[in-house]
Amino acid sequence: MKLVKKEKLLKKFDGWDLSVMGSHNYVVSGAVVHNSNSRTQLDCYSYMSYPWWKKLYTRIFKGTKYEWKAGSHNLKRKKPVGKGSKENVYWYPQSVPEVRELLNYLTEIEGYRSACLYGEIYGRITGGLKSMTYGKEGKLAFVAFAIKVNGYYMNYGVFAELCKLYKVTTVPLIAKMPFDFKKVKELSNGHSELAQRNGAQHFREGVVVYPEQEREERNCGRVAFKFLSDEYLLKKEKKHSKGKQADFKDE
Repeated sequence: MKLVKKEKLLKKFDGWDLSVMGSHNYVVSGAVVHNSNSRTQLDCYSYMSYPWWKKLYTRIFKGTKYEWKAGSHNLKRKKPVGKGSKENVYWYPQSVPEVRELLNYLTEIEGYRSACLYGEIYGRITGGLKSMTYGKEGKLAFVAFAIKVNGYYMNYGVFAELCKLYKVTTVPLIAKMPFDFKKVKELSNGHSELAQRNGAQHFREGVVVYPEQEREERNCGRVAFKFLSDEYLLKKEKKHSKGKQADFKDE
């Protein structure tokens, strides 16, 4: 056995043995499916795809500099001109003070060369099920669901503790439990806890399930999956049958 990765924890957390069949513990969080997937990132220039000589020049003459980025899935979104971040869907999280403070902490204090906060932007979103505003009609809002630093996802406990410390809103935690397909299917239905936070009533669109201890598998990459609720799928199919938009990807 050899040490392949070391991660600094803010506090002690319970551990689970993920190698024993039947005892795997998973996090089940509420899904905001039809809204816009968000990736807000702060990268050190030396970590970017510069040639070696430009990285060296930047480090010597400019010091350690960082660049803000925003995207969705595998797309990088162009930065809006002027002060348009608050109105731009994909750059909106970068305008949230708590998000900026968290990513600045990870890069400037903890020394990570790259820090990326993943989440969902909801509320004033076009396309998909427009009625699903989660109590933020006419506004934009953000909830986080993962942090990646230097190319590695943080374990759920560290992610949750950091977001709590910096007051970054996270997706609702539905359950922590050993994996049970029937139970996951049951949890995918019901009322949306995110909507209830904001004084609204929506059905739950589904859940996202991933292990408390992050891991990757050769055939699928990061171990995480989404289970959509029956009500969401029926409503999506109903829109499709009327010839309306049924593609819930980013526009």
